[in-house]
Parts: sequence; structure tokens; C-alpha cells
Amino acid sequence: ATGTLIEYSIPANTLKATGKILRITCLGTKSGVTNAATIQFRLTASSKQAVTVYDVAYAWRFVIYLIKTGSNTQDWFLDYTCSDTEGWDGSMAATHGNALCAFGTATETDTAAIAFDLNVSAINAADTITQESLIFELLN
Repeated sequence: ATGTLIEYSIPANTLKATGKILRITCLGTKSGVTNAATIQFRLTASSKQAVTVYDVAYAWRFVIYLIKTGSNTQDWFLDYTCSDTEGWDGSMAATHGNALCAFGTATETDTAAIAFDLNVSAINAADTITQESLIFELLN
């Protein structure tokens, strides 16, 4: 079904100084090959980037860097990949997986907790998306 996967509240002041970097890694799987699914990376329930998990995808990974650039301003970078059980050689996106590198900005109040989640916004009823893990690392 559609809805939120694992969610986490980034504690207030985690990004207390300009240049602080938070790396967020999300790992999961998709079962069923009925249709593609859509997952959104969200901060405070606001979608920052939507990605497609193809119908044959088996494993997926999001690596997100959230970087404080000023008072209540952040840059984010997303590195997303997915692959089916046969692997992915980079040339067969429609049949064996896909990859995406994206960038954007956010204006989250960093002196308050920041809600983070992945949200399944579209999926066929016969398929399943499972988030296996969520890892937060403060890099500096």
C-alpha cells in the first residue's frame, strides 16, 4: 500500500553549525513485478525528490546528504540506485534497474526537530515495498 515507510525525527540542533553534514542511508526491497512504484524522500512531510522503482526491481538504496548552508537553510544531495536479481550493468535501465543523482535545497528550521521519511506515493496493489534499514551518520 502507499504510505510512509520508516520515519525518523532528526533531533533539534543536529545541524547546529554551517557546514554540518548528515548522511542518511535507506535500504529496501520491492517484491512483485506488476508495475513500477514511486518513493518520495521527504523532510517535514514535504516531498524533495520522487524516484521510480521499476517493476522488476529487487533491491533499492537511497543515500542522502543533508548539509547546513546557513540559518534554517540546507542543501541536499540524493544518490539513488535499484537493481533486480540479475544485477544492473548501467545500460538496461528499463529491464534491470535505474539510478538517479539529484540536488535541491530545503528551508527546515534546524533549531527544531526535522521529520524525515520515505513515502510510497504509488504502487500496484499486487506489489510490496519494504524498507529494511535507516542509518543516520553525522559526518562532521
